[in-house]
Amino acid sequence: MPLIFSPVEVEYLASGKRLSRTSNNPTPLSPKQFWAAFDDYLTVQQALSGHPDVKLESDKPANGVGATIYFEYRESVTRETLVVYDEEKHIWKINLPEPNSIFAFYEATARVFKASEGDGSEVTLTIDFALQGKDAEERTAILHTMANSAQPQRIEELNTFVLERDGLRSSFEIEVHASADKLWSVIGNWEDVSWVQYATDVRMIPADGRKIFFPHNNVVEERLVYADDADRTLVYEVRKSSLPVSLYRGTVQLVPVDDNLTKVKYNNVFLPKEKKDPHKVQADIEKLFNDRFKWFQSAFDSRVKCH
Repeated sequence: MPLIFSPVEVEYLASGKRLSRTSNNPTPLSPKQFWAAFDDYLTVQQALSGHPDVKLESDKPANGVGATIYFEYRESVTRETLVVYDEEKHIWKINLPEPNSIFAFYEATARVFKASEGDGSEVTLTIDFALQGKDAEERTAILHTMANSAQPQRIEELNTFVLERDGLRSSFEIEVHASADKLWSVIGNWEDVSWVQYATDVRMIPADGRKIFFPHNNVVEERLVYADDADRTLVYEVRKSSLPVSLYRGTVQLVPVDDNLTKVKYNNVFLPKEKKDPHKVQADIEKLFNDRFKWFQSAFDSRVKCH
């Protein structure tokens, strides 16, 4: 989302003064799971957007306080050094050891806390910065660029990094006697849950989310990550459910075999909640989706008469 600056903040930044901004961000991951993102300084920096071709300075420690990465940004080199790694208090801080093309000074701090309710976490992100530029007009121009550019969603990026690195995986594949276009007209429509077994209703919620309603007051909250009509691919995340997982991501892809036969591929990756047996969680999820795809095949296969 774009950054929003008040008139007072604009005046501060244009005058070359430092400004501190803090945001509070929920995540379904537990503090232990989210903090694991910071285990290795280089790999977590490589997972963040806006950091092309990140490398580690060879004369610095490979990990821990003092580790420095660098990358080309706006025709100059940006360096970022790890200055705090407090495993007990879950505090991680980096800074720019020297100015880059945007910032005369920059520090970013992440703090991870247990959520006040539920199993997730609250993460505070604080940036303390002053703009580069010789005069107020030049700094204001840089501020205008910052305010009108999409800012990377760091919490989502870190969630995805932990999920892809540490999550368990399952894969399913079935063939359905129906055209890929027909199936995609249902699956590719985020407001249509007729392909979801037992679903009774759906309600759209902000940030590409939806709530799916099931019998016995069971509600699942999901977020659309990606949908591509050309590839007939849908990626979504389960954010709240009765599943014993902190985070779940499913990918559906439809591959036409011929005009009336479609291969349905489904891959998932998930992080079991702490204190849950990972093997049992995976076995239960695999059984659940095997049953769901048997139902899906009977519901949408043109050879099967639905009752």
